[in-house]
Amino acid sequence: MELDPKYIDVIVQRYVDYTGNENIKLNGKEIVWKKTV
Repeated sequence: MELDPKYIDVIVQRYVDYTGNENIKLNGKEIVWKKTV
């Protein structure tokens, strides 16, 4: 299943807002999420 990158941005932003944790894993590397919109 492929999802549009904008859709994924919304999912991740909701996760960050809910948990308050801006550290996420992207391709196995931990990064700090920055709002794109």
